[in-house]
Parts: sequence; C-alpha cells; structure tokens
Amino acid sequence: MREFISRRKKDLAKDTDGKLVFLAESAWSLKMVQETHPDIEFHFTSEF
Repeated sequence: MREFISRRKKDLAKDTDGKLVFLAESAWSLKMVQETHPDIEFHFTSEF
C-alpha cells in the first residue's frame, strides 16, 4: 500500500469519511494499477 500511495499521490484524494480514493484517469489506467498492485482491493462504490 505504501508503494501504491507513493507512486500515485497525484491520483489520490480522501472522501468525506476520510477514506482514500483513487481517481483513475481512464479504465485502462485503473486496469494497469489493479494488475500492478493485486494485493489492493478496489471498490467502485463508497459502501465500504
């Protein structure tokens, strides 16, 4: 997770609950990040 945050600082924000949000530039960018960081679970809604 530290590596992900370090590499993607410009693409990260926090939501109103303080949860980390990844702002992918495109579907392709999201797919590449998911493949590069398979240990991180990405959610597409804020229900978690």
